[in-house]
Amino acid sequence: MLTFIGAKMLIAPWYHMPTPASLAIVAVILTASVVASLIATHGKPRN
Repeated sequence: MLTFIGAKMLIAPWYHMPTPASLAIVAVILTASVVASLIATHGKPRN
């Protein structure tokens, strides 16, 4: 997520990304991270 935001800041002088598109990308990255975490820990006992 930080990589996307950093890249967005770097290209800002040349390209303006619409706010809804940026928020959608952040939401997709966040959702994918949560799903990947749930899949990775599925079936493992909690300590």
